[in-house]
Amino acid sequence: EPLNRTEDFIGRCSSYGAVIVGSDQMWNPRWVVPSRFLPIVFLDFARTGCKRVAYAVSFSERSWGDRCRDQAADLMRKFDHLSVRERSGVDIVKQISGCDAELVLDPTLLHKASFYRQLMSAKNGTTGGYAFEYMINGWSWTKEECDSIGVCLSEFGIKNTIDDTSSAGGMM
Repeated sequence: EPLNRTEDFIGRCSSYGAVIVGSDQMWNPRWVVPSRFLPIVFLDFARTGCKRVAYAVSFSERSWGDRCRDQAADLMRKFDHLSVRERSGVDIVKQISGCDAELVLDPTLLHKASFYRQLMSAKNGTTGGYAFEYMINGWSWTKEECDSIGVCLSEFGIKNTIDDTSSAGGMM
């Protein structure tokens, strides 16, 4: 059953023995620093006795900054296990909360190459070779940079078409 509201999600989790947060961008301070998001991504809604686990969370930043630092520190200290996927994340956790975080592999790298080959060979409605680029923090490459990458990709038969109608990303 889909959970479409935060309240539904929190209600469902109230009966769980463990709750896991992870991985990509989950603790990016540019996204979660408005204090109303911190309790959600730091699992503050989990009931007492419920294990809180951070698996391969990513800050996607080199530092946390000053905003909501104390609140983030208090929430991090409630975790039973902390793991991050960047060395800078280990440092951020230590600097903010004094806790130790384990450095783990990006979960996308846990599959063997055959898993991704099978995905790429599946019929997915696309034709021809292409590369898709999605910029999670907004378009940061210029058209010239995309064109330059496209020239390199064209050597492999991959088309260079840019969809610059999206502020979130583009297609090469």
